[in-house]
Amino acid sequence: MRSKEERILLMHRRADCLQREKDKRFLAGAGSINLALFAVLLVLIVHLQGLSGGVGESVFTASSLLSQSAGGYVLVAVVFFMLGVLISVFLMRTQRKKHHLDVEAKKENQEEERRK
Repeated sequence: MRSKEERILLMHRRADCLQREKDKRFLAGAGSINLALFAVLLVLIVHLQGLSGGVGESVFTASSLLSQSAGGYVLVAVVFFMLGVLISVFLMRTQRKKHHLDVEAKKENQEEERRK
């Protein structure tokens, strides 16, 4: 029969395993979303290339988006890029803080078990 400490250790290992699986699913979903956004961007570039009448020097530069009909695209792209950066930074800080708190809690639990 397992002791209390062994059961707690196994429980923590299982929780870590489940968290890793959850993180893998999240990263897979985020990768799929990034791939979809890349495809949309590629379609927009091809569409803008078709509007300009062929391949020219400035098709793949920022100046190609400064035509009167594409001004809204530039604004939306900049706003959503900034939003994406802010969300990424927020999630990274949250994850780092959560990991730090988990490590501290484990250390405290180990210290309490040693005292007993």
